[in-house]
Amino acid sequence: MDARELIRRYEAGERDFHEVELSQTDLSGARLIGVDLSGADLCGANLCGAVLNRANLTGANLTGADLTWTDLSNAMLAGAILRDVRVSAAPIIGACLAASATTSDQVA
Repeated sequence: MDARELIRRYEAGERDFHEVELSQTDLSGARLIGVDLSGADLCGANLCGAVLNRANLTGANLTGADLTWTDLSNAMLAGAILRDVRVSAAPIIGACLAASATTSDQVA
């Protein structure tokens, strides 16, 4: 699935995109409030400035993703792989990060 297809389906009311393949996808600036991306492959995805509050990213692979300015307020990130992500200025108020796989010296 590419970014245009995901956004088209989201705008049509679909919210369940668990285990979808979105590696290297450009979703910068996308508004995906309450989306279910649990178990999704988001390796290297550009999510810069995206609005993902209340999103379910449980178990998602976000290795190398750009989360700069991404709104992750109240998002579920338990078990997500967050290696080498860029997260500067990303609002994460109320986000659940319990048991996320991170490498602390690489999360900036």
